Amino acid sequence: MDKKVLRNDLILIGSLLIVAIVSFVVVSTLSRPKTYGYANVRVQNETAFAINLGESEEKDYPVYAKNSEKVLLTIRRIDHGVKVISSTCPHKDCIQTGYVNTFNRPIICAYNQVSIVVSGTAEGEIR
Repeated sequence: MDKKVLRNDLILIGSLLIVAIVSFVVVSTLSRPKTYGYANVRVQNETAFAINLGESEEKDYPVYAKNSEKVLLTIRRIDHGVKVISSTCPHKDCIQTGYVNTFNRPIICAYNQVSIVVSGTAEGEIR
């Protein structure tokens, strides 16, 4: 085999390996939350409460319909993030969203008009 071809192949493989490693490090770093922040819960487009994600203890938060005793869904704080564990909606899309701890991924229950958005500041009463 020609030494020049072998050398070029090794340079190509090495370059691809370096690009893959750098890409992995960048994606890993960017996907981690910079701060824990707060999960702001809104019901019918009004702030209901905020959940402090800086605490790591597991805790459940019922979300009530506006001016009602009816529980619409239950949010669980788990390991600096939140997820919906129960809902009265028929399709359960909010439950299927799963665990969220990053600023760019909301949980939305359109049927119950509830949204949960993680941000750096708290809106409303912190629970």
